[in-house]
Amino acid sequence: MVIQIVFSVGVIFSESEEFKIDEEYKIDEEYKRSVKDIFPSIDETILGETYSTVGYSSYINARNIRTGDLTLQPEDDSISDLAKIIMYEKPLYIIESLFLLPVSDVEIVDVYNALGKVRLLQGRAYNSASRGGKMTALFEEASRIKGEKNFARLADPTPLFTAPESDEMYILLKATHFGNCYFKANIVTGGQHLFYSINNFRSVNFIIPIIRPNRFLIRLYIEPVAEGVLIYGITGVDVPDFIASMVNIPSLIQKRLDVIYGWLIDGISNR
Repeated sequence: MVIQIVFSVGVIFSESEEFKIDEEYKIDEEYKRSVKDIFPSIDETILGETYSTVGYSSYINARNIRTGDLTLQPEDDSISDLAKIIMYEKPLYIIESLFLLPVSDVEIVDVYNALGKVRLLQGRAYNSASRGGKMTALFEEASRIKGEKNFARLADPTPLFTAPESDEMYILLKATHFGNCYFKANIVTGGQHLFYSINNFRSVNFIIPIIRPNRFLIRLYIEPVAEGVLIYGITGVDVPDFIASMVNIPSLIQKRLDVIYGWLIDGISNR
């Protein structure tokens, strides 16, 4: 039996791009896998970075690569499908990330509740080279909004005791240099794991559009494991070649990912 789960992310995928979770990989609630169960071929150096406070991250110029070229190769088809969904969009850059948060007794509802605290993204700082290394707030405002055409702000929801099977939200992130950026996020839970997807549904602009709609894609897989909480992420970003020649896109995206991952990690740790 195969359970089909399709992310509603504002992008139309072919039937082969549908998200599938195999019964074989549904996780017993009493059993926690290890990092090596999920990534059996992981390099020991990368594994060491995963255990560090900054985690592991790598960039790939992604125009002509295949999933087999990626550094991180999960055992589960349902996780490796995240990379296939990103590659289907043929982004200019792909960023792989892996973190291990050394905390125990975390349940999926804790992760779900952390992802719901959107307003805690507001004011989170990054090291700004253009400001002499000064710590600078990346997002001046962070809030849920009603929808793609209704930007009325919404309060973060009250934490739940049980995570729903799926959820959808619209998010406004007002960035220091890029103004209002609009995203659609989806959450799918299953047993002891959670999938999180986020796409920009409007262009990201810096005087001119630099990232078109649905060309900034983040996919996360989160699972409480024997060693703590595993966070695997794959991000795809596409920009015009002339923009890439003038702007350090990897640095620009990494700063945003650092802030987002830090927000999620703090949210899980402070549950």
